[in-house]
Amino acid sequence: MLKFILSYLVLAALLLFSGDGATAQPHQKWCGTDSKNIFGFITSLAPEYYPQLNKSRSCPKRRAQIWRSCRSHDECEWHLGISLSKCHDKFIRNLKCECAKAFVHVPASLKQGCAALAASCNQIANIYYAFMLKGDLLTNSGNEAKAEARQVFTTLKRKLGPAVISRNRRYIFDRISFYCPRYKDKNNDCRINFTANRIIVDLARR
Repeated sequence: MLKFILSYLVLAALLLFSGDGATAQPHQKWCGTDSKNIFGFITSLAPEYYPQLNKSRSCPKRRAQIWRSCRSHDECEWHLGISLSKCHDKFIRNLKCECAKAFVHVPASLKQGCAALAASCNQIANIYYAFMLKGDLLTNSGNEAKAEARQVFTTLKRKLGPAVISRNRRYIFDRISFYCPRYKDKNNDCRINFTANRIIVDLARR
């Protein structure tokens, strides 16, 4: 466990100092875990971009939006229509897609200069993926997310009845996966009743 923690700290330091350390972002923190333990503290250092701010003259103004993959993975874990294994598979695909968008699909004049960043970005994607799997094993976060999503769904069934649920099942799954990662209580758990009530309002507006 100590070796695992130290290796993550080294990774975080390398990523954080790959640019100027800018932290202003138009979204909440998505990468890492909110767990109130040493693992949660360490993974909170995980940068949302790679590199943080690219000043390379050979591949200017390009960086992978890693946070998008982390956000999608969080949403997937709360989605009752998708298994955890599929969420994990989707995570690594999305990470590498972000790398490709940032460093591979570039003008011909930049391809050579961006090649090194493209390769390192894919290495970072593999490391993020490995740590996600390890973190899920240590914290059981994926199964806990599914359990919370089922609580929301059960609450909705009780309030709305089986007919409404049957007609809107897929939509309800999508809304649970949207609200739960964004609205948590002080223990970082999904706000069950709040989420259920928001979805009831959403259904009324459809």
